[in-house]
Amino acid sequence: FTAFAHGESPTVHIVIASLFAAIIGSISFWGSVIAFLKLQETLPGRPIGIGKLQQPLNALLLIGAVALAVAIGIKAIDPAGATSQWWIVGVLLLAAVLGLMVVLPIGGADMPVVISLLNALTGLSAAAAGLALNNQAMIVAGMIVGASGSILTNLMAKAMNRSIPAIVAGGFGGGGGAVAVGDGTVKTAKSTSAADAAIQMAYANQVIVVPGYGLAVAQAQHAVKDMAKMLESKGVEVKYAIHPVAGRMPGHMNVLLAEADVEYDAMKEMDDINDEFARTDVTLVIGANDVTNPAARNDPSSPIYGMPILNVDQSKSVIVLKRSMNSGFAGIDNPLFFADTTSMLFGDAKKSVAEVTEELKAL
Repeated sequence: FTAFAHGESPTVHIVIASLFAAIIGSISFWGSVIAFLKLQETLPGRPIGIGKLQQPLNALLLIGAVALAVAIGIKAIDPAGATSQWWIVGVLLLAAVLGLMVVLPIGGADMPVVISLLNALTGLSAAAAGLALNNQAMIVAGMIVGASGSILTNLMAKAMNRSIPAIVAGGFGGGGGAVAVGDGTVKTAKSTSAADAAIQMAYANQVIVVPGYGLAVAQAQHAVKDMAKMLESKGVEVKYAIHPVAGRMPGHMNVLLAEADVEYDAMKEMDDINDEFARTDVTLVIGANDVTNPAARNDPSSPIYGMPILNVDQSKSVIVLKRSMNSGFAGIDNPLFFADTTSMLFGDAKKSVAEVTEELKAL
């Protein structure tokens, strides 16, 4: 931009690298803004699109940005050519709109994957900018970020049984809104109290804790650790079931629990613990929603059908800690909450767990 503003003609490799960085960087920045707003619930988590026109519009925006970039490159190569710096602004604007239009139609459940993908694109943009500036540190850092983001995106997509093209093309929630519960009849979730939850867990042989994003929001990991210590003092075996995409990224729950000094051996991956739910007396779900939704296993019409989940519904008893009955990132109802074996303990997770711990002390 500065070179063109002063009438200078940068070399070809600088022009190509700069324009690549501009397009990819603009897409990733504005896409990240939408992802952030969806995760903060400033924007609805459901897909926001324009139907069948979505993909053609995205294609036109991409073609327009690339075509304008090529025109800038040709003008830069031609010594007699005069390229306006505002052409570069046009490239940035087209790429910005493309970033917005690509992420808006993606459902909230796919946001962690999208964030990883945007992170990888940011790394590529930084590496390209490093080439343009002849800055080896930027090149190396950008390639590391791009590679790690790509690996993380692939791992998360596999964990959700999704393909990256399918996520970018639409995301969860595009198939038709909330799922019916059971046979379609209206059911009411059963609520419980901290005292009742404490009694259930105190007389159990094994309790499995399923942490989700709600645990992270409430910063309840230390309270959960205190509750687990109290249960273990009463002879109850406590384990933690970790879904690969629980929270915002793989390992999110592991980090939070490790921060609270939860033993690593007590944290079990989904494949290692799924068979144990059927033998578990009580499963305590803390702020996890879509990763426990049995519709992913039982309902072919569900937009999350096929996503691997934790077999929480097979437990003898389930206690779910949630602030409200709002749906998860996927924007669909969870039949688990209405099951006969499930009780809901509403409120802030940290406060609720602390109340359960106090009730356990009194038993």
